[in-house]
Amino acid sequence: MNINRRTHLRRDTMGLMSGLYNGKSACIGVIENISAAGLLISQIPLSFDVHVGHCVGTVFGPGQNLKISVEACWGKETNKGMYKTIGFHIPKPTKEWRDFFAESLTCTTEVGVIGTSEEKKNHTIGLFLPQTSPQNPLQV
Repeated sequence: MNINRRTHLRRDTMGLMSGLYNGKSACIGVIENISAAGLLISQIPLSFDVHVGHCVGTVFGPGQNLKISVEACWGKETNKGMYKTIGFHIPKPTKEWRDFFAESLTCTTEVGVIGTSEEKKNHTIGLFLPQTSPQNPLQV
């Protein structure tokens, strides 16, 4: 049985991409969820080595990219061994990352759909597009 040791609230995301660099190679992945001190990235090529210690992660957002230092906590193979999903810890979250995560809690970000699993299940996630404002979110 897996024990959930997370201490931070996780927000599921859709449409966020990330770049990863381990000092030897780089790749792009899909961010599945974020927290104040971590993120889950999927669709990482199986050959990408995260056992080198720190990796540099870049979250590609509208109008700005956030660079963060991350460490792999765990990983698992997906898609019949073609890719892997990795849970990353952010040892020293930057002010920009903390602000980005705080904004995601209010669903006022323009990066796509962000919500908890319960919100997704109940279809009450706020969808914010660049042409909308935080005062007028579209509901999906």
